[in-house]
Amino acid sequence: MEYEIYKFPGLSIKAKLYARGIEFKAEGPLKQIGKPIIEQISEYFLAERPAVATPERFVLSGWIPYIPSPAFTRLISNQVKIIMSGKKIPEQISIAVTGKCPCDCIFCCAKGIRAEPELTLDEIKSIIDQGVEMGTHLFTFDGGEPLLRKDIYDIISYAHSTGSLVVMFTNGLYLNDDVAQKLKSAGLDTLQVSIDSPYQEEHDKIRKVKGIFKKATAGAQSAVDAGLFVSLYNVVRRTNSDRKTLDDLLALAGKLGAQEVSLYDILAIGKWLEREDDTLTDEERERTVLFHKEVNQKGKTGPKVMAFSYFESPKKFGCMAGRRWIHFTPAGDLIPCSYTPLTFGNIRETSLKKLWKKVRKHIEYMDENRPCMVQDKEFRKRYIYPIPKDASLPYPIEKIEQV
Repeated sequence: MEYEIYKFPGLSIKAKLYARGIEFKAEGPLKQIGKPIIEQISEYFLAERPAVATPERFVLSGWIPYIPSPAFTRLISNQVKIIMSGKKIPEQISIAVTGKCPCDCIFCCAKGIRAEPELTLDEIKSIIDQGVEMGTHLFTFDGGEPLLRKDIYDIISYAHSTGSLVVMFTNGLYLNDDVAQKLKSAGLDTLQVSIDSPYQEEHDKIRKVKGIFKKATAGAQSAVDAGLFVSLYNVVRRTNSDRKTLDDLLALAGKLGAQEVSLYDILAIGKWLEREDDTLTDEERERTVLFHKEVNQKGKTGPKVMAFSYFESPKKFGCMAGRRWIHFTPAGDLIPCSYTPLTFGNIRETSLKKLWKKVRKHIEYMDENRPCMVQDKEFRKRYIYPIPKDASLPYPIEKIEQV
């Protein structure tokens, strides 16, 4: 089945879906403009097997808009605009809808982040509206624990109504059949369920909540049964980056029926700030990249893997913070990503366009295709270490520059 995923006078980009594959092509007098876009998306969509592929639907990952969908059409439209104008847009926006959480994770990146007063439903809707106006195609809701907000279904429903890809994180403690059905009905696309270890005792110890492993895995199963795209989200540490643990995590995902495993490097930030020497080595990081490549080979079956060491490497998209992705704290502060405790201002005081312009003008966020900035020792020396230990976070970036 063939779909037109982008149309502009003189340019049409189409996607043809097969039982287990996809093909892209550009047509029209301006098809040369579409050529680099076709090459880029083909590199990712054709290099590895999809998570879901039918003649009606193609899903490479729970992090990427499905084909066909309004979100994917917007993504392609954005790439055309970026090529023609040379200007970046906030393609992905994540919002911490609350700072409240029943867990006390040993590596929580939200430690010290101002969470009050929480953004209201109307304020979150305004962020969504402003983002869509600028071209945002993906909204992620995290926290804290988003399910502690009674209006989380309204938030999801509103984001869904804009034709965006909608993703939510959860620790799984409150996830059950009823909640999963409500999330599906609200329009949630992808549910990221945090599983920090495939082993019950270790996971409970990391989260400091006894029994949360059983709750989270049962909740993930409920989400799968409700028809949600489910990913097990794992923070990769030195102690769980070995191949056996990764294989066991993948096996757990398969047992639950989850479509994906997301692997994100632990970062020396928040509660892990003083443990810079206890982050992944280059060798350990490369291990997750090889795991990503091997599991996602064409011809294989079962859950896919999304290793951010691969996806955000300089050879691929590079660090997305402040380039494609921005994050809002529960109190409305804009930070480049959820792991960077530096703010460029507050959405209650400044429009998204002005905040984005401020980020894009900053010298650190002009470079493209650089590695994760929070892992960059020079960036940490310039911007993380100078933050006063007793400072309220996120810390205004201009104050760092005045030191």
